[in-house]
Amino acid sequence: MPPKNELNWREKANQSVSDFFRNLLCEQTAHTSIDEEIKNAEYPSVAKFIYKNMDISPSPLGKGYQKTYVPGEAELGARLFGIEDEVDPYMYIHTQSIDPEGFSPENLSAKPKQGEIPSFADWKTFEEVPWEDVGLKGKSYKPEESPLKEVSTNVFEVNQGTEFGQNLQSRIDWGFAKAKTQNSYKPNPDENYREMLFWEDPLLGDVYYEDDGSFKDVWNIALDEHEALLGSFPINLLRGAGASTFEKNVPTVRGKAKDRSIKDFTDPSGLGDYNVMRPPENILPLEGLNDEFFEEYLKKLMESDQY
Repeated sequence: MPPKNELNWREKANQSVSDFFRNLLCEQTAHTSIDEEIKNAEYPSVAKFIYKNMDISPSPLGKGYQKTYVPGEAELGARLFGIEDEVDPYMYIHTQSIDPEGFSPENLSAKPKQGEIPSFADWKTFEEVPWEDVGLKGKSYKPEESPLKEVSTNVFEVNQGTEFGQNLQSRIDWGFAKAKTQNSYKPNPDENYREMLFWEDPLLGDVYYEDDGSFKDVWNIALDEHEALLGSFPINLLRGAGASTFEKNVPTVRGKAKDRSIKDFTDPSGLGDYNVMRPPENILPLEGLNDEFFEEYLKKLMESDQY
């Protein structure tokens, strides 16, 4: 079980100061209200400039937003700033999917090394045509190839019918398995700093999982209700001051991870051609790993058609 969330005196003081500045700036949080219609930028040229240069350099007290140029980032950014008519075609530079070996107990338990991309995290780079919006080279993709599908206004889910969507789902699955294996918890600002299973994704950033693997990721730049305005100075201050003008829509990505942390190593049907023997059906559940479990397992295994 994660530790209970109790804000220390520094956090409480920081929130009090943040509330003061919020009232002073008449700031609305990202979750105050979301209109049912998609809004367009009031100043498209300025919004497009911010979209192009939305990487924020790290400050001494924290890091800013860092683009990863994976599929999905282009359309979420365009929706966020209300410049979808200005972003055509969608572009990307990198793709990433998690190979089956990434779900092995060894790889799930391995501590991540900063700056290192493991071999099973299939990171590829595409620099085929000029990407004028960001001054780089990349590759275009059609809206129907997106990793996301919009199920209601500004609410997106993983598009399981595309290659990019399957790549995203594999990362979501792996992040959940990794977080469970390593007991990785972090306070979620969207949930009153409730401690939740946590991992990072190139598209979604910080992903907070419920115990059943479901998640809801708010893709925004505005400060969430419980984020400190003076935290990660000056980044949060800039976010608080500029979001009300330039953040026109708040995309939310929701979904659910498939729990591959244990059961897929005895039932690899969800992982494709993986070199693990599948056990007989109707075997006892994995919750009770005791002598009786293994005796029953061996009995059913010997009675199956695998021998």
